[in-house]
Amino acid sequence: ALATLNVDDVDALAKTGAQIRGWIEQTPLPEALHNAITDAFTQLQSGNQVCLGLRDYRYYMHYAEGTVMPLMIVALLMRRVDEAKMPFFAKPIAKGITGKIRAGYLDPNLANNLAFMESELTRKPWFAGNRFTAADIQMSFIAEGLNVSVDLASQFPKLGAFLAKCHATPTYQRALERGGPFQLGAR
Repeated sequence: ALATLNVDDVDALAKTGAQIRGWIEQTPLPEALHNAITDAFTQLQSGNQVCLGLRDYRYYMHYAEGTVMPLMIVALLMRRVDEAKMPFFAKPIAKGITGKIRAGYLDPNLANNLAFMESELTRKPWFAGNRFTAADIQMSFIAEGLNVSVDLASQFPKLGAFLAKCHATPTYQRALERGGPFQLGAR
């Protein structure tokens, strides 16, 4: 099936990726590896309940950087092109190009990813399971960036609530104490 996959067909890639992710999630870890991971997490947690959402954790660590961040960079570049000073005759050409990129690639992919993130947070309180993990920190950067141009609280309430929960964590509060206020940009 992969040999005949059309890599230019985003829908086919997404469908195949979802199928592969399903296979990975359904495949149990070898018992020795599962036991080693459980023991390591138990030692790190000093007796607290262990949350092994390892697959989701790894998935979201890579999803943030490999899927959503490139879209956000393209959006930033498109905004820069639209705002750039250029000769009057070049402006409509540049806007036409950025408009086609937005309509044919950027906007549909951002919409799909926002819907995906929103749906994931309806299944569990944090991206990697029931506990706050480094994957949530990684995804919080994505949410912060998206919140600059999209009102997450009103348009994607689960994602907006996720960002608010991140802001309320003791870790985030300590970071603000040490580094000062954080503001990515204005909507």
